[in-house]
Amino acid sequence: MPYPRRAATLTKPLSIRFTPEERAEIDREAAVAGVPCGEYVRRRTLGRPVRAHVSLATSGGASSYQTALMSQLNSLGGLLKNLHNQGLGHDAITAQLLITIGDVVSKLGDTK
Repeated sequence: MPYPRRAATLTKPLSIRFTPEERAEIDREAAVAGVPCGEYVRRRTLGRPVRAHVSLATSGGASSYQTALMSQLNSLGGLLKNLHNQGLGHDAITAQLLITIGDVVSKLGDTK
């Protein structure tokens, strides 16, 4: 769901410097999120969510695939956690699935 439009216009620029590697990472992550770099940095700085908005078939590069996959797994984990917390009699199964999803996300994060 997209954010609502801002009532105020953006009029206060902020200039910061990044290393070429940092800028490349920001560019890559902003592309995965489907937002301009300035919006990506604004959201990350202000603690707003930044989610991948690309499909696995169209994302470019291994890092984009990993980011999109991690996003999907995190969403699935959140839904599974809600199911687990409801205690509908499948506690052992949902607990094992949550552990497995956490392990996969951790491994994907380590290979970035």
